[in-house]
Amino acid sequence: MLNVTVTEPAGAGYVTVFPCGSAVPNASSLNYVTGATVPNNVIGKIGDGGKVCVFTSQAAHLIVDVSGYFKAGSAFNPLVPARVLETRQGQVTIDGLGQGAGLQAANSIVETQITGRAGVPVGAVAAVLNVTVTEAVGPGYVTVWPCGTDRPTASSLNFDTGSTVANGVIAKIGAGGKVCLYVSNGTHLITDIAGYFNG
Repeated sequence: MLNVTVTEPAGAGYVTVFPCGSAVPNASSLNYVTGATVPNNVIGKIGDGGKVCVFTSQAAHLIVDVSGYFKAGSAFNPLVPARVLETRQGQVTIDGLGQGAGLQAANSIVETQITGRAGVPVGAVAAVLNVTVTEAVGPGYVTVWPCGTDRPTASSLNFDTGSTVANGVIAKIGAGGKVCLYVSNGTHLITDIAGYFNG
């Protein structure tokens, strides 16, 4: 369990945390703009030599703080991060599902299949996600919750016009193995999965 911070980046970009020994995945752990200081909570799989690797798309200072860990055999199962939702045209998910739907309208809900993809088995009860909005048409928020239940009065991340914002979210998996994402204003949505919990 990490808090990853980027500061003084030379340009707009993203950071990906992944297990060392694996290829850099098509996923992001946080996003930033030139000169910004941005943190995000990241739960990452430990790789070769007991290490996690941190990729940054632009020159930047990186700060990584450890806040805890999961023991082998615990209910948590880490994964190499994988993209499971990508609404931007021309961008891809790990398996071609949930991609290219376009800018999501204000007050819309996107159902995202979690189980049966990216190594998540049927029967998983919760998912560790990194949810990102980009190209927002106005300020708003995203709520992530288990499909098949009432949408809660809560936000999983907040955004401003034109911003790209990511946040680590642990979400209960709902009906049909899906999580639902509500957007209060028009934006693109990107979701990467980094692990899951067994029941």
